[in-house]
This record gives sequence, C-alpha cells and structure tokens, in this order.
Amino acid sequence: MVVLGPEYLKRLERLSLRFAAGLERREGAGRAGLLGSGEEFVTSRPYRPGEDLRQLDWDLLARLDRPYIRVSRREAAESWSLWIDTSASMGVGPPGKLQMAAEVAGGIAAAGLQVGARVELVAGNRRFQARKLSDIGQLVKFLQDLCAVGAEGLATAVEEARPPSQAGRLFLIGDLLDLEHEQALRWRRPGRELFWIQILAPLELLPQGGGRSQAGSSKARAGEWVEWVDPEGSERLSVRLDGSNLAAYETNLERQLEAWQSMAARHGVSHGLFSSDSPFESAVRATLEP
Repeated sequence: MVVLGPEYLKRLERLSLRFAAGLERREGAGRAGLLGSGEEFVTSRPYRPGEDLRQLDWDLLARLDRPYIRVSRREAAESWSLWIDTSASMGVGPPGKLQMAAEVAGGIAAAGLQVGARVELVAGNRRFQARKLSDIGQLVKFLQDLCAVGAEGLATAVEEARPPSQAGRLFLIGDLLDLEHEQALRWRRPGRELFWIQILAPLELLPQGGGRSQAGSSKARAGEWVEWVDPEGSERLSVRLDGSNLAAYETNLERQLEAWQSMAARHGVSHGLFSSDSPFESAVRATLEP
C-alpha cells in the first residue's frame, strides 16, 4: 500500500519550486542567446549521437566533461511516459519499494509538468494522464491507489504493451528483477531518452541488516537462519547468514548491478540505483539533472 500524506505533498511542492527556480535561471540564459528560430533554452539533456553540435551546452561540457544538448521550450513540451512496477516483489521492505517508486514517479511527473511536458503514468493495467500542474492532486491519488500484487511486472508490460509513439522520455521504475536487458531496451527509438530507475530495499542491498528469522520477528543477525520467500511464487529457501553465503549474495548482486550499469552506458541509457529508504528527491534530481 502506498501512503502519500500531507508531508509528501509539501516536499513535492518544494521540489517543484526548485525546478521552477532552475527553469527561470535557464530561461534567463536562453534569452541572452536565442536560436535563429527565436526559441528559448529551458533545460539540458544528454547528447545523442548524430545531433546538431551547435546545440551543445558548452558550460556543462566544460564542467562535467560530458556532452549535453540545450533543450528549447518547444522540445521540452514533449510527452513523458512513466511505467511503474506493481508486482508483489515491489512490496519487499521496509520501506516497501513500491512506496519509493510512487514517490519518485510523482516527483518526475511534477518536474515534467513544470516544463510543459504531457505526462502519462502506467502501473499494471491502470493509466493516468496529466496535462498541467493542477492535475497533481489527481496524480497523487492515482499513485496512492497502487498496490504491490501479482507476478506481472515491467517484463509483462514490455511484452504486452507499448508506450505512446511520441514519448520523448520513457522511465521504467521498479526493482528490474523480472527484466532481461534486451527487454529493457525494446522501447528505444531515435529521439527518445530511456531511463532505468532501479529501486531495491535495504535488506536486499545489505541482507545481514534485514530479513526475518524463523523463530521470531526481530532482524536477523550474522549466523542466524533466515527464510527467504519469493513474493511472487511459492518458493521458500532457508539460508544461514554466515560469511560465505553473504559473500556469495553480495558478489551475485554486484554482478547483476554492474551488468545493468554496463548495458546502460553502452546504449546511452540513464540508469540509477536507489535504496527504498532514501529520499525520493535525491532520486529525482539524480535522474533529471545533469
């Protein structure tokens, strides 16, 4: 179950105001150097091979040593499509991964609306479209109604659904546990930015600090037996939290995460890994800001 109370709304408003302030600064810079067509620059995004080098943001290139393209107000008013994993594995926590995914989706949606984008959210078989900032209230209500149930996650969505053809930015938000790399790349096309936002629970990132012992409800400690349960099936596995098992788990996790990062770098995809107990604002900024 997702809970987005008054405090979240306040934080979302503060985040939107920060984006608005950044937008105003970029607009000011844009007015000093308009394109020949009279368009204003309002933000920046990673350079894609083959794009017009005249639109490079030289300040960001010098500061970050990575190429970014200046985005005009016209281009910013595009379509953003956010796909949220609501399968049962997203309920793993605490805090639950779906809670973090919903908070991040709300933050990204608010940022998109702030720059004039049309925003679509997809979660399972449910969809919501927002066109203006005043739609935020209904957007938050949509997110609050999400539940982590069933076995159909992003892999099912990629196989059975299709994002709007005009979507300029496409965000996959979830633990990515059910996705193969080839599936995650399936929705790429020229002119579209693809974002993989991977959210894992603290006990998945550091199992010694989480988990539940067979005998009680306290957090597991090294040397204890824990029972790992597949939330999307009936499989159960009893494992002793000793050094060798923890090392094997850590090695396997690092291998998987490095594979995602390597695939993203190879194909020009933005990939971010976040713990479900981290502030959603940090994930939104890491995803959207150069």
